Amino acid sequence: MAKTLYLLRHGETAANGRLVGSTDMAVAEHGYVQLAQTGERLRRRDISAVFCSPMLRCRQSAEFLQLSLDPVIVDDLREMDFGDWENKSFSEIAELWPSEVAAWSNWSEQFTFPGGENIGNFLCRLQKVQECILQCEAEKILLVTHGGVIRHLLCLYLNLSPANYLLFDIRPGRYSTLSLHSQGGVLTSLNS
Repeated sequence: MAKTLYLLRHGETAANGRLVGSTDMAVAEHGYVQLAQTGERLRRRDISAVFCSPMLRCRQSAEFLQLSLDPVIVDDLREMDFGDWENKSFSEIAELWPSEVAAWSNWSEQFTFPGGENIGNFLCRLQKVQECILQCEAEKILLVTHGGVIRHLLCLYLNLSPANYLLFDIRPGRYSTLSLHSQGGVLTSLNS
């Protein structure tokens, strides 16, 4: 049986171009404006299950959608923990950690963010999410999560190398849609 998976990135925060993974930020006021239109569209999709990251920005986004379903909090939907890079702009990171940035740009599952999470461990979490979706009996499933999680899940479902995750520009307050089949997924919308 085919399933439809909706991947919603939380509403925009006040991060302003800084890396935010494990920092528990709220949705900014303009983030709710983005989510208002998205909520209208999702309410017409007959969503039958909602899974949500435990982070505040995701929980607020899920609640704001008013889908009349209680979201199931799934810890594995958390964003990558960027460790010492949290709340820093890319220019600050490049200045303070030039050799680590070079290693990161050569993408490897062995890379660990300084003081943060290992990419391989992050991917293992997302494989658990895939298994959760597979076992879920619902046909239309919404995940309320983070940009990095969505990028990597798209790679997993589309059978792309996770090194290609930056090919997807995942916008806050918008959702992407996958039609899931036994052999993987088909991307049917991006940033709706």
